[in-house]
Amino acid sequence: MSPSRDKEYLPVSIRISMEESPFWGRIMAISPEKVELLSQFEFKKDKMLALEFELCGEKLEDIRGVVAAVLKDACGYFHYSLNLSDHNQQKALLEKILRLTAKT
Repeated sequence: MSPSRDKEYLPVSIRISMEESPFWGRIMAISPEKVELLSQFEFKKDKMLALEFELCGEKLEDIRGVVAAVLKDACGYFHYSLNLSDHNQQKALLEKILRLTAKT
């Protein structure tokens, strides 16, 4: 993968339960309230997903979001919009995003 592509997308591990193996995808956009996600795996609307990824060099685990919208593209990939519901997680994400933007 090209260096510029690595900076555009965040790899993400996606769990729907602790018993199942994780699925994989890429975070396309992130804010404290919402995550835009791309994956080849299908998840239904209103499904709760737990995400694990690195941001600002820190590993974030069990970031929970509900699938608010799903679109399937011509290549068979699913584009998701997840609403984050945990206020403590939203606050932590906001702090990390602010640190990241302060560095640029």
